Amino acid sequence: MFILLISFSAGAQELVITDTIFLDADWNVTQNRADATYYRGVWPNSADSTLLVHDFYLETFTIQMIGVYKNKVKPMNQIGEFRYFYKNGNLRALYNYKNGIMNGSSTLFYENGNKEIVRKFKNGKLTDTLYYYTMDGNPKEIRLINPDYDSENSAEAEKEYKLIAFWNNEHVKTIDNGTGIKTEYYENGNKRYSIEYVDGFPHGEWIQYNENKKIISKMTFKHGKFISGLMYPKRKKDIFASLYREPRFPGGVKALDDFVSKNTDKCRDSIPQEITLIIHISEEGDAEYDQIITGDINNCQYEELVELVKKMPKWTPAVRYGRYVESSYVLRVKY
Repeated sequence: MFILLISFSAGAQELVITDTIFLDADWNVTQNRADATYYRGVWPNSADSTLLVHDFYLETFTIQMIGVYKNKVKPMNQIGEFRYFYKNGNLRALYNYKNGIMNGSSTLFYENGNKEIVRKFKNGKLTDTLYYYTMDGNPKEIRLINPDYDSENSAEAEKEYKLIAFWNNEHVKTIDNGTGIKTEYYENGNKRYSIEYVDGFPHGEWIQYNENKKIISKMTFKHGKFISGLMYPKRKKDIFASLYREPRFPGGVKALDDFVSKNTDKCRDSIPQEITLIIHISEEGDAEYDQIITGDINNCQYEELVELVKKMPKWTPAVRYGRYVESSYVLRVKY
């Protein structure tokens, strides 16, 4: 039995939990307290078939969440306001739900208690205006949902929101009514990137720098639409035509097929089939075996596929917004 004293706006209330539910780090119910990260108390209200739920951090015995469910404790049954907390007791988030779907105001908080993001949802979708704040409580950005955003066109990824206002590190507004310059900096004070905005969308050249002031990439936008990009890895030039470019094997798809053919099918008693595996490509271009997702292989084939990936030359890494990033690649091998 746990005796908990929790302070509410209406005053202090003592809650006695006699049937505590223990949950592990993935929020699965566990019977073993040693495996638990959280614990839960549930108070049913027979008058309206609702369940008041309090989740707690087992480590600190502090509140983690307060919310109400209809009939059963399932995400689809969340109703009304849900409050989430940091271990120090400060609010982490406020959400509102209607039949398990986010609806109404939503606020995220920094661990020090200041607001981070204020936004609204309607039937699970963001709507209206988003307000962003710095950790010390000053305004950072104001964005407006763009109803004309084409999610199917990756070139228009920057048109999902209109940037209405932006304040720099010195809390000076550098974008007003959608027009001005947005500049971000690294912790060491050097410039991270700079881009001009016109009528709420990036327009012109977007230049990104590394922490040592070297130019990483240049991207060109026209009224929010991505036009072209150029990166400068190791004094070379890498032209990219999409904000989201997948990793590339040196020589292209045909070269990859030839490489796979030369380094597989050495195992006896292989069943004719297509094997699908996932490989991980680092931001430096190194390939690493991840897992088999389809196919029934023997030990010899498994070792062969792992060795195949080890032998691969460096890939050209995936590109996201003018930077090389880690990614996964689905490789198909026919036996």
